[in-house]
Amino acid sequence: MRNPNAALNQGSLDTPNYRRPFGCAVLELTQLSKMVAEGSDVSPMREHAMPIYVPANEALFSMLHQDIIANNSREYEKSSRAEMLAVSVKIFRGDASTIIRENMSLLQDIPLTLRLGFPDVVFPGDIRNELYVKLWSGEFPASHAQSARLSMVNFARPGPVAQNVEVTIEVRDSSGSIVENGISLGSSEPPVTQFHSMVFARNNQPTYGELIKLQLPLRGVPDWHLFFTFRNRSGNRALGPERPFAFAFQPLFPGQGAFLEDGSHTLVLYKADRLAQITPEMYLSSSPWVTPSQRPDQPSISPDLQRLAPPLRDTLIIRSSLCSTKFTQNPVLLSLLKWERIQDKELLSTVLSKFTFVGEGEIVKFLRDIFDSLFGILVSQTNQSGEMDHLVFNALVTVLGIVQDRRFSNFQPVLDVYIEQHFNCANASSHIMRSMDRLLRNPTGTDTASPLRAALKVWHYIFKFITRARELQKSTELGMSGGATAEHLEATFKKEVRTHLTEVNRMMATNSPDIIGTQTIALQNFTSIFPELAKVLSTIELVTVATNFANAISNAKGKIVMWRLIMYLQIVKGFLFDEPQSRTLLVQAVVLWIKPYFGRYDEFTQAQPGDSDNAKDASRVSWLESVRLCVTILAVMLDRLQQQLVSSTVLSDRVLFRQEQDNVEYLLMLLPRLLDSYREFQNPVNHRAIERTKTHSTSPAPVPVTFPESYPFSLMASLPSSPRNSASAANIIEDPNTFNPGLGETAIVLLALILSAPTKHIYNFLESSYDIEGKDNFAALLTQFFRVATSILDNDAWPSTWLNVNILAHKVLIKMMDPVSTLLKSIFIPSPSATEEFKSELWRDAFHMLFKLLSSDQLVIEDFTAQKRRAVWRLGGDIRGEGADILLRLWDALSWPENPEAEASQGGYRPVLSPLIGQIVNLCLSHHDSLRNNAVTILFGMIISEYQQFGHFEQIENELVRKLDSLFMSQSKGDDISRAFFIAHLRQLFDSEEVDDTLRERVSTFLDCVDAFLKLLLSLRNLPEGEEFADDRVIATLRLMNFIREIGREEMYIKYVHQLVNAHLQSQNYVEAALTLKLHSDLHEWDLYSFVPPMEDLGLPQQSQFHRKETLCLLILDYLGKGKAYESAIDICKELAKQHAEVTFNYTRLAEILRHQATLLEHIITDQRYYPDYFRVAFFGEFPDAIRSKQFIYRGFEWEKYGAFCERMLNKHPGAQLLKTPGDPPVDVRFGTDQYIQVISVSPEPNRTLAIFTCPDVPPTIRSYYEHSSVHIFSSSRPITKTDQNGNEEVWLEKTCYTTEQAFPTVLRRSDITEWEVVEISPVDHAHNEVEQKTRELDSLHLRYSALAKTAQIFSTNALSMTLNSAVDPPSESIPAYREAFFNLSYITRHSDREEQVERLRTVIDDHRCSDSTKQWKNSFRKNFAEEIGRIGAQGGFEDASPPTYARVNDQASLPEDASVQRILSSSGQSGLPALTLSTTVPPQPVSPFLSPREREHGAELPSPVKRTPLQLHAAHVARHGINGMSMGWRQEAVGSDPGSPAQFVDHGREWDIL
Repeated sequence: MRNPNAALNQGSLDTPNYRRPFGCAVLELTQLSKMVAEGSDVSPMREHAMPIYVPANEALFSMLHQDIIANNSREYEKSSRAEMLAVSVKIFRGDASTIIRENMSLLQDIPLTLRLGFPDVVFPGDIRNELYVKLWSGEFPASHAQSARLSMVNFARPGPVAQNVEVTIEVRDSSGSIVENGISLGSSEPPVTQFHSMVFARNNQPTYGELIKLQLPLRGVPDWHLFFTFRNRSGNRALGPERPFAFAFQPLFPGQGAFLEDGSHTLVLYKADRLAQITPEMYLSSSPWVTPSQRPDQPSISPDLQRLAPPLRDTLIIRSSLCSTKFTQNPVLLSLLKWERIQDKELLSTVLSKFTFVGEGEIVKFLRDIFDSLFGILVSQTNQSGEMDHLVFNALVTVLGIVQDRRFSNFQPVLDVYIEQHFNCANASSHIMRSMDRLLRNPTGTDTASPLRAALKVWHYIFKFITRARELQKSTELGMSGGATAEHLEATFKKEVRTHLTEVNRMMATNSPDIIGTQTIALQNFTSIFPELAKVLSTIELVTVATNFANAISNAKGKIVMWRLIMYLQIVKGFLFDEPQSRTLLVQAVVLWIKPYFGRYDEFTQAQPGDSDNAKDASRVSWLESVRLCVTILAVMLDRLQQQLVSSTVLSDRVLFRQEQDNVEYLLMLLPRLLDSYREFQNPVNHRAIERTKTHSTSPAPVPVTFPESYPFSLMASLPSSPRNSASAANIIEDPNTFNPGLGETAIVLLALILSAPTKHIYNFLESSYDIEGKDNFAALLTQFFRVATSILDNDAWPSTWLNVNILAHKVLIKMMDPVSTLLKSIFIPSPSATEEFKSELWRDAFHMLFKLLSSDQLVIEDFTAQKRRAVWRLGGDIRGEGADILLRLWDALSWPENPEAEASQGGYRPVLSPLIGQIVNLCLSHHDSLRNNAVTILFGMIISEYQQFGHFEQIENELVRKLDSLFMSQSKGDDISRAFFIAHLRQLFDSEEVDDTLRERVSTFLDCVDAFLKLLLSLRNLPEGEEFADDRVIATLRLMNFIREIGREEMYIKYVHQLVNAHLQSQNYVEAALTLKLHSDLHEWDLYSFVPPMEDLGLPQQSQFHRKETLCLLILDYLGKGKAYESAIDICKELAKQHAEVTFNYTRLAEILRHQATLLEHIITDQRYYPDYFRVAFFGEFPDAIRSKQFIYRGFEWEKYGAFCERMLNKHPGAQLLKTPGDPPVDVRFGTDQYIQVISVSPEPNRTLAIFTCPDVPPTIRSYYEHSSVHIFSSSRPITKTDQNGNEEVWLEKTCYTTEQAFPTVLRRSDITEWEVVEISPVDHAHNEVEQKTRELDSLHLRYSALAKTAQIFSTNALSMTLNSAVDPPSESIPAYREAFFNLSYITRHSDREEQVERLRTVIDDHRCSDSTKQWKNSFRKNFAEEIGRIGAQGGFEDASPPTYARVNDQASLPEDASVQRILSSSGQSGLPALTLSTTVPPQPVSPFLSPREREHGAELPSPVKRTPLQLHAAHVARHGINGMSMGWRQEAVGSDPGSPAQFVDHGREWDIL
């Protein structure tokens, strides 16, 4: 924005006659992107606000918009005089004239603003003739103010005076006359005669940046020039009007008639003091500008101008841009366009030679004029002898090459329009073909090679001109008398065309390295001339042309082969393949053309003996590329043939239909090549070659490109759903996210070929292959087919989620197996006397493929959703019935014909299918009746065959059980229905047929086992997921394991043991995991001389039974340590120690085991362990049979209390109700239909007669373990009211003891209750038990804390404090209440039968004393136990002496202040006991056993593989670290070492940590 009324200085300059900068506002076009994205023809009107900014420095005003866009806020600020502009924007789509017509009310009289340059396409008839001039900047170092007009301010300023320069621009002609209204200031602005620039205050180097437009006349060449005058605006009216101090000029046609070139021009300023005396002739004959190497005062100036207006040091820079379809800026182009004025041939030849250097932008603006000039020269009198044909041809090729360039591809419609509508040179064809043939005769010449390659690139345009010229020539022949002349001319023209094509074929047959580039270009562009050749040659002739051209390059090798295949692809995609006559010829020709370039790779023919490995890899990669192109060619032919086969025109004509079928049949000869190609894409050697070769072809493409039609292309690609760059070069093939398009392309073409061919034709082809190739080669062909089909069914070619192609594959393979099965039966079943000729591998491959096909998940339509089922029915239907018939036919073919001389016991050739028993079992579980019946029949026959051959069928038994386990559990196939049908049908066959009684009995027993086995599998599989059903899964697994062990399937038994171990580990039930793994260990003996096979599941190699059992024991030790079952771990250590001490005598290993055992013993003493609670659970109502009306003892999780356990039970059985009251529930609950769960907390009842409980020196931690572990008796108590003989009510205790089937802990966390007993306890006995329990508790705490006080471990003393307080000051309802109730004569009188019980109570109360109590409990002790102390003292039990003083150790959570802590510690030190060290450091945490010593020291962690089970990880860890890696649950500190640091021991040079 500029203010035309602004003065330079409001104080002194107020003349309103010039323009001043005002402000700048910018609207970013990105704000309009949402409007554009809407895509509507007319968008709604939207208003945008544009804030107005002013520059911080006025000199930068011309660049202010860039600073605003770049957000360079230091260079501008908000305008104080204007806030913003509001603009409304509306977007229209379509042609401008149409938009204006349809929106007349809104767009009437609206100005249209053209682009500053040409649009993308300039069509003939488009006219523009404009010159854009940007007044850019000036440099005015000298002061041009007159002395009389100098102000006092300027006199006061030293140095050059700053000026206020205004530039005025006019358009004048050569006579000096001003062109009126020749300047446009912008859209909708009226044209003006003069343009006045902005005035920048006191700026000697202003940057204007102002653009104007000159509308040039459409007719004639104007003799115009731009005239610039310069004034120094002072703004002082008293000085009068300012006169110009300088002038400059710029001619529009500076020389040789060409227009002013685009770009920047530095103009010379001449002094304008005597401007009126200067004529246009004076300054137009002088230089208007200075070159970059000149000074402003050095240009060429006429003497007259030098005298009147010498040049100044001042300069002005302008920038010009011509947008004109009328004028050119290149003198060579101008000379060509005006070639008629050039009479000199040499000069015209020079112009044609220089034309190839004209700028491309200039050429595309004048296409029509250039073509008219070139063809005018070609047929002019000047070129009668044709000596300028090659120059014109080169110029023509140059123009065509520019138009074909992708940068100017939008000008191709211009060329097409010219050829069709404006080209009128009928005699040009002969000249063009002669020029082309001249180049073809010497394709490797220095002067011809490059022009020939350029001509071949525009070959199709050259033929367009040739054929168009012939059409024009024919139109002129119509007026000739007689047809002989026309026929002669036509024959001459065709002869010239054939001669040209002959020269092309000769060039293509040349075998020279220098010509490969030219041949490649010819291959790339040969098919582009077919549409033009079709105008002069018949279809059959065109096929001959294509065949001759293809045969001319038959010996090509290297990359040119790819372009040859691309040419074949373009031929079959072209119009020639649409014609029935040419299609048949092309099918036969193309098959012969592509046959050598795909199939099996032959290194002998494709590589040289001395080639390097890189060269051989490149050869293999090139072969795979050629295979993909051949497959693409075949795919295009098949697609177009299929279109013809379903065409109504072809279907109505039997001859045409038969012809198209014959075409497809001819393609069948490529079937072996397709099979070999598929295998090549699977070949690991080729995979490694791709990995080692670093080219564009071997880099995975981000998006798969199938059936490539251009070269180069990528052999590998990433799946659409995979992340980019997911595969490195080292593992491209193995990466699951990498897709091999070649496999899919070859597979789908193979399927399409079989689908398109009638079954009879397939049979004929296979039969002829057998006749020609022989039996062995034909067997190899069938084997290749079976393996490729198996790979397709395995989804190696495409993902399993692609429904269409998967259903198509199954349908087509069934179709193919029909003729294949017939030939197998007729050719490959030798007589019984020639059994050695039987090809067992071929038959196994055939059955394997057929079994895989019929057992495919894609065919189980009964399990599909309704929508998918309909889609599958439409695509292929249910093909299992047809496949079942083929399967049975092949099975019957393997039986020997009835022959009395044959040995019936051998069962024909059927035993060869024994390895496929698993796949047969899979089909036996199918829901398809025919398929299941045939499969069971085959299984029946295999059992009989194996029994007759070996006298048993153990191999079938083992494989059948293994496969059933895999199907039901791993693959989740089969159900109760399929199980029942399978067992019943097979049993029926053995019952109905005449089979051996022994076999029938054995099969019946086996089927009973299988039936029970499947029921157990289903019961386990049908359990729902979730933690609530973990116990049920464990129980079901155990039942299954027991059954498997009974039937002697040890391998399967071990598998389920490991599954159960992993289930326990995932739930962190380490003790249960260890006990489960022990089941596996118990299978092995301590035998060093018998070996067991490798166990891939755990990564264990082949080992002796001894070492296998030792490895498992180490894993068991690890889990027992994590579960803190140290006592059980010690038993394992004892067993290991015994074996190494008495069997292996490996004292090094024995020392490790004993050290580990010692560590376990220390943990038992010092570690604080927490034991889970036990619960008695009874189920009443409609529960599953396994738990209905049964009672169990459950072992809860660690820290799981009664409420949490009940919630877990209810979550597991959401329909059940909870019973919390003990005792038998009512009858309606026990025998009703509603579900009830009764949960009661129970206490373990260990055998107190054991030495562990009777010995007084047993530490409490040891005794505590046996109180909660190795227990199978539990009890619960409840109070009951009874009336004694005197009628008084007493509260007795009813105690129920439960005996479980197994002792805890066990593999399960629950055990059945086998028996229970109810005992009633009197009040006196109950009091006796309570006091005795408290006494034992005091003794255990005394022993425990005495041991802990000798260590540096930090421990809590809350339990000790509370127990001592309750002992010395018992609550009123305990010992005081017992004395008052039971120790009086009245009670003994009433209950004389309890006198002995009362005496026992008195004795235990006497024992309940604190002999080692401290001073702070002494008074309470003597007061509450005065009677007992007196009686015992009288009996000489102990002296009345002050007991030794012990420090009371407080828990960290309740520590007193620091001073009191020190006092306690000091008193502790004076008592004679070791002082306790209280530390605020966090005790060491348990360390993972999977860390090496160095990693544990630095806190490193090992990443866990995602797909490995916990048992596999632990086994790998034990294999690395042995017993040193066992976990104890926490890290022990060595005596004498620093706290928190691991104890280091050295054992035979090895350093390891004690955990």
